[in-house]
Amino acid sequence: RVHGGAGDSSDIDDFSYVPDGTKDAVRYKYELRIRQMSSPEKVFEYFASTTNADGEPRMTPVDFMLAVLPVASRKGKRGKRLSAAAKELFAEFDTNGDGLISFGEYMYLATLLAIKEKDFVVAFRMFDTSGDGRIDVDEFVAVMRVMKDRTAAGQQSRDGRRSLRDKGKNDEFVEICRSSKLFATAGRGSDGQKSFTFTEFHDYMVNLRKTMLRLEFDYYDPRGVGTISAQSFALSIIGYARMKELDAYLERVRTMPPKLRAHRVTMEQFERFAKFLQHFDDVNIAIETYGAALGPLDVPMLRHAAFAVSGLVLDPETLAVMVHIFDADGNGSLDAEELSAVLERRAHNGIRRSNLPGSGFFSCCMECLK
Repeated sequence: RVHGGAGDSSDIDDFSYVPDGTKDAVRYKYELRIRQMSSPEKVFEYFASTTNADGEPRMTPVDFMLAVLPVASRKGKRGKRLSAAAKELFAEFDTNGDGLISFGEYMYLATLLAIKEKDFVVAFRMFDTSGDGRIDVDEFVAVMRVMKDRTAAGQQSRDGRRSLRDKGKNDEFVEICRSSKLFATAGRGSDGQKSFTFTEFHDYMVNLRKTMLRLEFDYYDPRGVGTISAQSFALSIIGYARMKELDAYLERVRTMPPKLRAHRVTMEQFERFAKFLQHFDDVNIAIETYGAALGPLDVPMLRHAAFAVSGLVLDPETLAVMVHIFDADGNGSLDAEELSAVLERRAHNGIRRSNLPGSGFFSCCMECLK
């Protein structure tokens, strides 16, 4: 086995590794399939390792982390220590402070991660009915319910019911939204209700995404050395790949050339790559439009496209890792179609958006305003 950390002597080093051998690979692929294709209830119940006093499934902090990150885990060896980022994220979404995560709390995070910034700008303006530039609790609940129902995960959800005979917990999500820590330090609008501005929500969302990124980086850096291996970086990308391609990608991670494997990725490089992904739709358009004239989709071409569209300067070694993973025929250039599909999912944290008719965000807003 090749571990992502600097050693393999402690429990937490069992967090990060390249799946090797039949059993490890089968479990890794099964867990990715669970995250990508199952209902939220199944994801929650698979990773939840404990129950509350009523026998209902609950997640521990480590369960929660493994459920929201597309990483390789070992059943029965989930480590005992959490990074500061992991503890911060858990505390944020443990809204009732019981030390465990319920299904509703899990769905609250999934819904927030599904919201694109440009979507929330529209939503904020649509639901700011008082026109005072603030959103109160009722308006926030309305936005969140619509967003939850319009994600693919939300449409598959049974609102926490474990079977069709269960009554369900339709109100739990609403209550969690109402108790959001967004309102803990919120001011009051002209009507006297607690509310927050768009700037406050934007800052909250930016911090959430940074925390998620830090959480993932720390997962692959269990000893806190400040860098992760090239193989760990590759795993952070292929965790969003289509299942039929996964075996080939894993093999390329395992057989990464020594020179490439020796590369270490810093948190700054990891963050810069994530920012690049936020612009990937535009990068993809640029490549499709001008790529034929500029040559193969290789490291220099990707660096040029990233800078032209986003102004970001990506280091060639990190891009070389990505090229190695997606270079199906070994000619040094990428399979652009699969790269686009994987990086789009990676950019949006793997949260699938609905493709159903009438699921555009404007129609969501109009539905909620009825």
